[in-house]
Amino acid sequence: MSEPRDLSPEDKIHRGPPITVGRYGPGKRLNHWITATCLILLALSGLSFFHPSLYFLTGFFGGGQNARMLHPWIGVVL
Repeated sequence: MSEPRDLSPEDKIHRGPPITVGRYGPGKRLNHWITATCLILLALSGLSFFHPSLYFLTGFFGGGQNARMLHPWIGVVL
């Protein structure tokens, strides 16, 4: 059986039933989840500023002043 051609050098093949390919290491997974979390937090804080009926979303950040302070910093992390 030949090796698949679309493997990267850092991919790890785990043989056995079933054969799995470990494509993403812990660093890549951590980066993915930080990005996803920042995107959701930015969406929530941005929507709370967008329309007065969505102002209740600032409660996730501890109030309007905290949301206004955190929004740009979360954007920098993203």
